[in-house]
Amino acid sequence: MNRLATLALTSTILGTLALAGCGQTNTTSNTASTSNSSAAHGKSTSNSTVIVKHNNSLIQGSATLAGEANLKKAIATALKEPNNVQAQVNAAQSAFMNGNSSEAITYYKKAIALQPKSAVYLTAFGNVYREMKNDPKSAIPFYQKATTADPSYAFGWYQLAVAEAQVGNTSEAKSVIAEGLQKVSTSNPDYAVLKQEEKQLESNK
Repeated sequence: MNRLATLALTSTILGTLALAGCGQTNTTSNTASTSNSSAAHGKSTSNSTVIVKHNNSLIQGSATLAGEANLKKAIATALKEPNNVQAQVNAAQSAFMNGNSSEAITYYKKAIALQPKSAVYLTAFGNVYREMKNDPKSAIPFYQKATTADPSYAFGWYQLAVAEAQVGNTSEAKSVIAEGLQKVSTSNPDYAVLKQEEKQLESNK
């Protein structure tokens, strides 16, 4: 497996996990230690998780959101409760898990309209472009907004560095990680993820 394929696989597990468990907060502390994080896509409604595969990426999330039936249910709830940010996030996460990028974009847009400063949701939105649509260039602005909204959110920096590396900006990726290591507390369990990526980038000179 080449470097970019490994990056895509690793960051999908990290990034998706970075979302589910964080609910409506912008922090990484809730469930970030499970497989290095617990998914920015929104609060998990169950302790039961599943792993699904889309476009050579492994995506882990709540079993209650996997499958077409659960996607339809999540969308119905989101439409019924347009001002409920968690309902929008659940629909977006379910769409992400089911490989439906169009619906994922629709409902992350709605979630971010309700909580525009959420680094977690901004990062998740970027993941749709980078991981589902194989378009890291379009993902970068969302990751940048995430790091501005909450500089302590490690996975915003991590995903931004991965995206920069994927578009060939290795030096910028290193700068991103360096800045992230300054902004994220060393006591944050996800600090180690940034250190690991720093080593990875250095080893690929």
